[in-house]
Amino acid sequence: MNEFLNKPKLNYIWLHLQNHFLGFNNIENQIQYQPKSALMKNQGEIYFMLSEAGLNRLNVLKINNTPILFPGNPDKPFYTMEQGSLVFHHDLLKSAFYLLSGYQELTPGKLDKHQRFPWDRSIQKHLGITKRALVNEYFEIILVGLQQYCQYHNLPFERKNSFDTFGLWLSHDIDQVDKYTLNEFIFQTKNVLGLTQNKFARKHKWKLFAEHAVHTFFTRKNPYWNFQYLLDIEKELRLPATYFFLPKRKKHHDAYYNFSEKRIKSAMQLIDDAGGEIGLHGTVDSSHSLEALKEDLEKLKKSSPQPIRGMRQHRLIYQRKTTPKLHDEVAFQYDASLGFAEHEGFRNSYCHPFKLYNFEKEQPYNTWEIPLVVMDGTLFQYRDYTMEQAMQTCMDLATEIKKYNGVFSLLWHNSFFDDVRFPGIGQFYNDLLNALQKEMQCKPSFPTNLIKMLS
Repeated sequence: MNEFLNKPKLNYIWLHLQNHFLGFNNIENQIQYQPKSALMKNQGEIYFMLSEAGLNRLNVLKINNTPILFPGNPDKPFYTMEQGSLVFHHDLLKSAFYLLSGYQELTPGKLDKHQRFPWDRSIQKHLGITKRALVNEYFEIILVGLQQYCQYHNLPFERKNSFDTFGLWLSHDIDQVDKYTLNEFIFQTKNVLGLTQNKFARKHKWKLFAEHAVHTFFTRKNPYWNFQYLLDIEKELRLPATYFFLPKRKKHHDAYYNFSEKRIKSAMQLIDDAGGEIGLHGTVDSSHSLEALKEDLEKLKKSSPQPIRGMRQHRLIYQRKTTPKLHDEVAFQYDASLGFAEHEGFRNSYCHPFKLYNFEKEQPYNTWEIPLVVMDGTLFQYRDYTMEQAMQTCMDLATEIKKYNGVFSLLWHNSFFDDVRFPGIGQFYNDLLNALQKEMQCKPSFPTNLIKMLS
């Protein structure tokens, strides 16, 4: 980004800023954009310093512990009021644009084994800000400055919040619906023979093998078929959830079940009757193939009792140059894929719904992004947290989101209630939802409701 933000990119940031305040029309004509070397020309204006420099990771200025990706004069504060003018001395707009637009994911570099942009390469890891909604911090600085300006000039200015506290959106990815299958038994057999790699002790491997043998061939127990259990919890907490169903496509990569199965259709009807939402969990190929995405969507439409408005990509495989184009092509209202699988927090450093930027057309994409904040596998597989560490991490993130009246998006797979592998995981789930609602006072919300608030 070795250039000034042009008009379309500036409009993109203002599009999102206006979701946080009313009164833009009263100040729009007073806004001036100036290069770093420019001086204030007129009194009573609002000046935003623009930077044409590229991102230098070694030259990120911190003011009051807030990193500025594109700084101006290091001796200057965020802004000053001078003779009735509001002057921003650092390029907060470009700093916000870099993070919100997902620009960093367009740069060539090594991807992980699933062809995802890795957290290891991110500016969030480099600066240690993955669990900070830094774009919200930038917006707050700008809003405080604008409010002071409006007060000085007796102009109306009103904050705009979607929630009194913050929103909680719960979702489930339905990757698997059967735990004890022949394929899984074969895997456990390889496990005890030492043909797979994992950290389990030999005694535990034999325990898993015996468990799968008994339930696969005798009891037919199926803990993954737990839709009524999930719906009962959600009914008790008055917390409706979204269920993302995964189509069957590529073996050992996508689902092993079919939407046409009677039991799957019954599960979807059960969710619909309970007031839940059904969404598409796009297959691995759907992240880069329009044909695959359309086929996935049509399969789900034929079995779902309700319209399909949103989706999340399986394994969070999201190719920044390709995937958002496909989502726009099939006209999804929202996508919920943008989170780091390896680390909880904010992939785009923002805790509200937003739109990615289409660099080819120089305009926002139509599809809304609901940022993914916490995934079960992130906490207990990638991060290997204890229950106590996981709970504290979630509460810390909730506190961060609450500061900005944002949205806590929680993904919990139906197959992640495995008390053999994770003893106490069911109780942890219940405790987490209760803590978010009762201690943190979050408000349940669906993506479609969030989008209505912003549209």
